[in-house]
Amino acid sequence: IGFGTCRRDASSEEIFLTKPELGPEVLKLLPEGQREGIDGVLATHKPFPNIRIYKHSVEDFQRDFLEQLEGEQEASIDDDGLYKQLQGTFIMTNEKQAIWRSVGTSQFAERPGDMAWTPGNPRRPAEVMYIASKGKVIVDGPPDVANALLRCLESFTIVDNHAVVPIIDTSTMV
Repeated sequence: IGFGTCRRDASSEEIFLTKPELGPEVLKLLPEGQREGIDGVLATHKPFPNIRIYKHSVEDFQRDFLEQLEGEQEASIDDDGLYKQLQGTFIMTNEKQAIWRSVGTSQFAERPGDMAWTPGNPRRPAEVMYIASKGKVIVDGPPDVANALLRCLESFTIVDNHAVVPIIDTSTMV
């Protein structure tokens, strides 16, 4: 460091950057088997599992989604609860976006009435939203229904490319 030896020649064509590395404290927090990311760089985040990419028109999305949903409905016909939750319709469509939502009757096991008389808690409806300008499909709903809807989307969409969910178990961090 003495006499400026730590400085690099700015006019040089070759600029060497220090390779990013995670310290041993961070490596202990990463789950085994998920430490390596793309191109050998350590991965600390992953994309949201309920967001997919689709780069076509809203009409194409509606057609592809309904086609795949029909197959998923046929596969779940033995599971009455899931089958009812997969019944729905597009509640809003325009050239910019499309929103599909499961029917409201699937929220209750029995006929909805006074909350004191209705057994169990109502389930929230499932929803699939496609935003054409972003090319993103977002799935929301109860876990079993959301997983079925994601299976529908797997054949014609790809996984989101923005890694934002930490792989590190943040509950273990102090």
